[in-house]
Amino acid sequence: MWSVDPQAYETYKKSDKKGDKTKKNMYNFTNFAVALNELEPGMEAVLAPTDSRFRPDIRAMESGNIDEASKEKERLEEKQRAARKERAKQEEDWTTR
Repeated sequence: MWSVDPQAYETYKKSDKKGDKTKKNMYNFTNFAVALNELEPGMEAVLAPTDSRFRPDIRAMESGNIDEASKEKERLEEKQRAARKERAKQEEDWTTR
């Protein structure tokens, strides 16, 4: 399990001055917030395959490739719509696993 050291976090928060534009990215997140979604080496083995950090649209967006992220998200939505249509034809109820 990955966690954040409370002392390191408090030290970071003290140094993170409100309104300091140098520590913000284009999404207005602090560097700390952006780093929470980073994949560190070895994490793939312990994270669930459904973890949002593996989503190609999210990875593309974080890399700044908005067009690719948009296309990937549209592909995923179309896949979900087709699956929903198929379930409706077979009169299946969707349930979580």
